[in-house]
Amino acid sequence: MSGKPSVDITILLTSFKVGEAERVMSEAAASLEVCHTFPGTKNGIPVTFTLQSSTTSPSMGDQSVHVRVVSVSAAENLVTTYLFVRAGNTIVRFMSAGPTLDGIPSVVDFPAREQVEKLMDIR
Repeated sequence: MSGKPSVDITILLTSFKVGEAERVMSEAAASLEVCHTFPGTKNGIPVTFTLQSSTTSPSMGDQSVHVRVVSVSAAENLVTTYLFVRAGNTIVRFMSAGPTLDGIPSVVDFPAREQVEKLMDIR
């Protein structure tokens, strides 16, 4: 065991009707401009979620949105990084999650660009 925290990485593809993926991405980007913090619960424990849009967001596909969600509670602190990329009528969601420690990888640190290029080639 290396002593490094574990990090989960997932990829999800969602197909939309013509024009819907572009609308969803535009609405998501707009909501990030006005929604920065919100309360919630996780396993019955109050949690504060903070959204951090990336200013170094990679430009991929037809549209891309990069956001980090920091969740802080009495039980744990987590960072979840999302990269949403639209290629035509498909949105791919890359997600990495792990504890809030230095050196936590983000979705940009794994081959997201290569996966998006494959999707762009087949669309």
